[in-house]
Amino acid sequence: MAESNNHWQSLPKSTQQLLGSMEKSWDQLSDSERNQYVQLANQFDSLPKEKQQQLQNRFQRWQALSVEERVELRQKYQRFKQLTPEQQQQIKQRFRWFKSLPQDQRDQLRASWQSLTSAEKNALRKRFRSAGREERQKLRENLIQRRLLRRQ
Repeated sequence: MAESNNHWQSLPKSTQQLLGSMEKSWDQLSDSERNQYVQLANQFDSLPKEKQQQLQNRFQRWQALSVEERVELRQKYQRFKQLTPEQQQQIKQRFRWFKSLPQDQRDQLRASWQSLTSAEKNALRKRFRSAGREERQKLRENLIQRRLLRRQ
């Protein structure tokens, strides 16, 4: 993409409308990021309505993040990309499992995890890595139960 196309004012009006909330931060984006957003905007109208809504929701959540949170997420993504394909697959499987849980269980697990000390988290990570499927399930149940007992 030509350099002049990276300036906000040179974008087509339809692209500016789709990316409107980015106007103020547009100059802080790298050329690569700008190009990605422009490409996405160019493809947007050809996407199914459900996918359009999903992208708009993700975009709004991203825009709501602070600069520090965005930097942290980018760093985590870069670390993820450096993992082996097998490690990436394991993480994706765990994420799919987590997303398959009912919202209340996800909330309980998240709250339980956040209530742990760093030492407890490290010990639990170590146990998870060496545990089989059934043992991991028991560890998760214990984690939720621990949170429920702390509330009482």
